[in-house]
Amino acid sequence: MNWSCLVKELEQNVDWNDSTYRDSKVVEEILKTFGRHPEEIQSRCQQILRDEELLNQYEPHMNYPRITMDKFMIYMHPEDLFRIRIHRFKHKKLNGETSAKVHSHKWLYSTLILKGAYRDTSFRIADIDEEKRTAKLELIGNRLLQEGDTHSGQLDVAHQTINESDSEHCLSLFVRGKTMMPAARIYQPEQGTFYPTFGAREQLRVGLEHIGNLNPNFH
Repeated sequence: MNWSCLVKELEQNVDWNDSTYRDSKVVEEILKTFGRHPEEIQSRCQQILRDEELLNQYEPHMNYPRITMDKFMIYMHPEDLFRIRIHRFKHKKLNGETSAKVHSHKWLYSTLILKGAYRDTSFRIADIDEEKRTAKLELIGNRLLQEGDTHSGQLDVAHQTINESDSEHCLSLFVRGKTMMPAARIYQPEQGTFYPTFGAREQLRVGLEHIGNLNPNFH
């Protein structure tokens, strides 16, 4: 499967409005097939590097360097039905043994591990109070995802991803669907609380509003 076929499969054979699509594992099967052709990822990245307009378009949606996970955008659907990214989960020696926070997303997603491994711990959001920003989480499962494994996430499930290796980074091919909720959330299970997070521009607005009031206590 080449790059064009991957995009076509995700565009034509996935119902991105269906919040239960993960149950059919349709995206995971597409990723598994595409994952047999890693040269297509290299070709796509080279295409972006040669195209300044495309690079400028994707740059605001990339995050590198980050402490625990670098995020590289390699495709955005014109109608934003889905986006394709490469994630690099850093090993402990590089990230200072910092752990990713427990979080939930505002869209559905599927991922394929290309190299290395990470542990995914998932929690059901059992009870939540939006006004008080309190939440009760219940452990669902704990799974080590290794090279070749796939996984999909739901809107009502929070998770935590940790690369447990001291020396090996983990690379994943990640596809996220359309935005289906106003914000993602960061959970603090020990306190039973959470706070919302937004896209880069909206999060910047939140920060500037608090900073303008000389209030240092914000997320």
